[in-house]
Amino acid sequence: LAELQEALVASGVSEAAPAEGGAEPSGAAALRALSRMKKSELVDECLSRGLLREGESPGTVAELRATLRVERKRDALIGELVERGFAASRARSALQATGWSLDAALAKLLK
Repeated sequence: LAELQEALVASGVSEAAPAEGGAEPSGAAALRALSRMKKSELVDECLSRGLLREGESPGTVAELRATLRVERKRDALIGELVERGFAASRARSALQATGWSLDAALAKLLK
């Protein structure tokens, strides 16, 4: 849990949710707020994303939320680069190579 949160902070991605009435990140409109999800729903999303294997101990609700928060932020970063015209696979590779820094990934893709 702490490692995931440190990775988020180190990459410069804010953990703050959009303000009520504020704009949501693109693609996030269909996602339900993590704070409103039951543990079974959190586990289902983790399973669908390949973050857990069937029968694996899922951990606590807080750990599941933290894991999904990081993954959703990563999806948003990939989405930003896709909106700028880059392929999703190239965007993911560049972000992974740069520690999920959007500016560094963009610079890498433009080289």
